[in-house]
Amino acid sequence: MGESTPAADPPAPADALPRPSRRVRLAWYAGAVAATTLLLAAGLRLDKVSLREPLEYDVDALLIMPMVKATLERGSHWRNERMGYPGVYELYDFPVVDHLHFALIWLLGRVVSDWVVVYNLYYLLTWPLTALTAMWAFRRLGLTLPFAAAGAVLYAFLPYHYMRGESHYFLAAYWLVPLSWLPALALCKGDLPFFRRKPEGGYAWAPKTRAAGWQVLLAAATASAGAYYAFFACALYAAAGAYGWIVHRTWKPAASAAVLCGLVVAVGVIHHLPAVVYAAKHGRSSVTERFAEESETYGMKIAQLLLPIDSHNLTAFYRVRAAYTGKFVPSNENGCATLGAVGAVGLLGLLGVLVVPNRLGWPYRPLAVLALFVVLFSTIGGFGALFNLLVFDQIRCLNRFSVYLAFICIFTTLYAADRYLLASPRRRRFHTAAAVLLTAVGIADQTPTPWFSKAIADQIEKDANRFRADRRFFAAVEEQAEGGRVYSLPYMPFPEVPPLHNLNAYEHARMYLHTATLVSGYGAMKYREADEWLKSVAFDNPANRVRRMVARGFDGVLVDGRGYYSPEEANQAVREIREAARPVRLPEVIHEDGLQVFLDLRPYRDWLKGQDPAFFEREAARERDYVALCWLRGFPSSEAFGEEYHLRFAYRSAAFQIVNPSDRDREFEFAATFDTDFEGEFKVSLAGPPGITWVNKPGGAGPWEDEIRFGTPAGQKVLVAGPRLTYRVRIAPGRHTVRFTCETPPKFISGDTRPICYYLQDIVFTEAR
Repeated sequence: MGESTPAADPPAPADALPRPSRRVRLAWYAGAVAATTLLLAAGLRLDKVSLREPLEYDVDALLIMPMVKATLERGSHWRNERMGYPGVYELYDFPVVDHLHFALIWLLGRVVSDWVVVYNLYYLLTWPLTALTAMWAFRRLGLTLPFAAAGAVLYAFLPYHYMRGESHYFLAAYWLVPLSWLPALALCKGDLPFFRRKPEGGYAWAPKTRAAGWQVLLAAATASAGAYYAFFACALYAAAGAYGWIVHRTWKPAASAAVLCGLVVAVGVIHHLPAVVYAAKHGRSSVTERFAEESETYGMKIAQLLLPIDSHNLTAFYRVRAAYTGKFVPSNENGCATLGAVGAVGLLGLLGVLVVPNRLGWPYRPLAVLALFVVLFSTIGGFGALFNLLVFDQIRCLNRFSVYLAFICIFTTLYAADRYLLASPRRRRFHTAAAVLLTAVGIADQTPTPWFSKAIADQIEKDANRFRADRRFFAAVEEQAEGGRVYSLPYMPFPEVPPLHNLNAYEHARMYLHTATLVSGYGAMKYREADEWLKSVAFDNPANRVRRMVARGFDGVLVDGRGYYSPEEANQAVREIREAARPVRLPEVIHEDGLQVFLDLRPYRDWLKGQDPAFFEREAARERDYVALCWLRGFPSSEAFGEEYHLRFAYRSAAFQIVNPSDRDREFEFAATFDTDFEGEFKVSLAGPPGITWVNKPGGAGPWEDEIRFGTPAGQKVLVAGPRLTYRVRIAPGRHTVRFTCETPPKFISGDTRPICYYLQDIVFTEAR
C-alpha cells in the first residue's frame, strides 16, 4: 500500500494573528491559572473553610486518606504497619498505581507537614494544573490565547471535576488527560510519533529524536496517573492509529500507535510488579472481582452527557435534569459525565460532521471520528460492554471516558468560534470579549447552585465538624492507651464492601488518621489470614471474643454503634464486652455522638495473666498459631459477614489457601456439601499441594486429591442431592493452596457472566482433637 503525503490543512485560528511575544504568552497562561484559582477559591468559599480539615470526609475519601498519610510518613502507600493488626495493611492484592500523584503528594509533604493540608492542597491544585495543561494543549491545537485560556478554565471546571471530589481523589486529578490527547490527534493529522516525514514523501523510523523522547516521557506519565486513564489513552491511540492508517494510506500510523500503547502498558506492568511478586509468593487473590455486566451499570449515557447538571443555576434547566434523574436513572457515578453547554454543543457539532460531506477537513473530521469512537465504546450496551464480556472485565466504569470526550468537545466549540470571530475585521474587535463572555457563561452553567454561596461552606463545614469531633475522640483514646492495638467492631472487611447499617466502608480507618501511635485492627486485606482471624473473633461468642483479643495482643476495642441495627443492639455489644471482662472494670472513652465507645482491655488482660500465667501463655500461643482457611478466589458468597460458611458459590476454577503459622503439623477436618442447581452431571477435581496429607483417604493416607461427582446422572431426570464429604487432613507449617476445577455437562450454560457451576454448603473447618 502506497503512502500519501498529508494535504495542507486550513489555517488554525492562531495562524490568523501575529505570533505573540513570550511575555504575552506567559501573561495569558498566568491569567488562566490565576482565574481558575480565584474562581475555585470563590466557588468553594475557601475564605470560610479551613484546610486543616478535609473538604470531604466520607466513603472513598477514607480509603485514600490513609494512603496519603502513609506516603508522607513512610514514603510509600503500599504497606502500613499501623493498620491491619495482627497482620499488616498491604495493598498488593488491591494495587493503587497512581504513582505520579503519590510522588507529587510526597513532594508537597516536604514543604507542608500536616497530612490533611497536603491532602486538600493536592486536590485543589488539580484545578490550576488542569487549566495549565489544557491551555498548553489547546495552543498546540491552534487556538488563540484568549480562546485557549477560555477552554482551559472551562475544562478545569468540568462537572466531572467537583462531582468526583476528594472521594474519587485521583480521578479528579485528570490534568494529564489534555496532554494524552496530543499523540492521538497527531496520529490523525499525520504527524506520527517515532516517525519523521521524508522530503520526498512518506515516513522514516526515528526513535531517537527529542520529540520521541517526549513521547516516551508522556507515555510513562500516562501509565503513572491511574489505570483507567492509561487504558482510555491506549484505546484512543488504537482508534487514532486505525484512522491514520485509512486516511494516510500507510500502516505506519498504526505502528506508531502500537508503540505508544506498548510504552504505556510496559510502564503499567512495572508499576504492578510489587503486586505480581507478592502474588507469586502468597498466591493470587480476587479481592476486587469485576463482572462484565457492571459496564451496563457504570457505562456512559448520551442523555447524561447533554443534559444540564444537577442543581443548575437556572431553575428551568434544574427541573429538566431532576425530571430525568428522578424517573429514568438509577443513581451512580455516570451522572458525573455531564459535558456542560459548551461541551454539549461541541459533541452535537461533531456528530453532525459525520453526516455532512467531507469538506471540513482538519480538525473536524478526525475529531468527529474519535468522538464517535468514545461514544460507541463507552455508552451502555456499546462496544465497551462487549470488550468487558469477551476480553477484559476489570475496566467497568466506562463513564469515566467522558473526561476525554469533554476535552475535544470543548475544543470543537471554541475552535469554530475562534475562527468565526477572526474571519471578519468587524467581528475581530469582539474576539477577546467573546472569549471572556463564553467563559463566564460556561462557568455559570457548569457549577451548581451551592457554589459561590454560604451553602457550599456550610456543606464543607459539616464534614469538618465531624472530623474535629473524631480528632478529639481519638486523641482521648490515644491518651488512654498510647501505643496500643485496637480492635474495631462491628467487623468490616477491607476493601470494597457495602455499608453496614449506618456505617460506611472505611470508617474504621479513622483511627489511623487521627493518631500517631495507635495500631488499628482494621485494614487487613480480605481473603488473607489476618482478616480471617479478625472475622473469627468478631463472630465468636462474647466471652471467647474478649479473651482472644487480649491473648493476641489487643489493648482495646472500639465499638461503633452506627454499624448495628439499632442503638439497643449497639449497647448490647458494649455490655457483652464489659460482662466478659468481669470482675474487672474497663476504662471507657465515649464519642460526642454517643454511638462510638472505646473500652480499654488492658486491666482485663493483666487480671487474666495474674489468675493463671501459664493458661494465658497457652491462649496467646493458640491465637498466634491460628490456622486460617482463606478463600482466595472463585468462591464468592452472598451471605452476611460471618455467615459465609452456610453457602459459597464456586467457579469453574477456584482455590482456597490454608495457612499454618505454627512450627508443627496440624490435623483439621474440612467438611462441606457439594451440590448444584443445574441439570447434568458435574465433576470437581480437588488438588492439594504436597504440604497437605489426606489422612482418612480410602486405601491409606496420601496426597489430598479427589474427584467429586454430583448433579443429575446421565439418563435420570430427578436432581440428586450432592454428597456431604469430610476430609481429615494433616497440614504442614506454611502456606498451602488447594485448587478446584469443575468439569461441566457438555451443554452447560449458567446464565451468569460469572463462571458459577456449583456451590459448597454448611462448610466446617475445625482442628481435629
